[in-house]
Amino acid sequence: MKILIITGGSINFDFALDFLKKELFDEVIAVDGGLEIAAALEKELTKAQFLLTHIVGDFDTVKREILEKYEMRNHVKIHAFKPEKDYTDTDIALKLAVRLCKEKEDGKKQTDPEDASSNRIVLLGATGTRLDHVLANIQMLVIPLEAGIPAEIIDANNKIRMIEHRCTVTGGFGKYISLIPVSEVLEGIDLEGFKYPLKNWTVKLGESLCVSNELTAPQGYVRIRKGRALLIQSRD
Repeated sequence: MKILIITGGSINFDFALDFLKKELFDEVIAVDGGLEIAAALEKELTKAQFLLTHIVGDFDTVKREILEKYEMRNHVKIHAFKPEKDYTDTDIALKLAVRLCKEKEDGKKQTDPEDASSNRIVLLGATGTRLDHVLANIQMLVIPLEAGIPAEIIDANNKIRMIEHRCTVTGGFGKYISLIPVSEVLEGIDLEGFKYPLKNWTVKLGESLCVSNELTAPQGYVRIRKGRALLIQSRD
């Protein structure tokens, strides 16, 4: 299952529109103020390209008239919360996305075991001017990571994943590729297919050794024996 979350940070509309013309999602979750950009995108896309299915939030940001329009749609599920709550709206939406993936996965195990793990979560609007929310959103990538679901935060200039063990990096999004520790230490780092390769290297939290690398092959291979890191593909 592929799930899109549109949350209330900064979104380049043209980038988001172009992205959604190329990517199809089974579920679309709008988060509070992100509902306004979702509504604008909906006007430019067909239902086959974009169909909002869930709305999450305390609704202290979104315009009331926009929310009311979606409250009338039977296929849209509203998940409303009080403003005084323990977790951010994006946190709640991400956990909802994980649950939907797991429920679909459990169903597919009964009918199509080979396709049961084809999950992906993408967040738009998770970056912006509120650095507290940006940092919280990035570190929340640990939620799908621990659930075994690939997830990424994407904006016009960055694609951010949290990884462990190994991953393959494909070019095309941005020139620069950075590996930033989020655990105390990364041990046994191998980078293959990069301008600056590594073999069995150790990088500690706070070190910038693996910032601004570049691919020298169509694909790069990252292996980490121990630890977790952010893998960021960036462009100016």
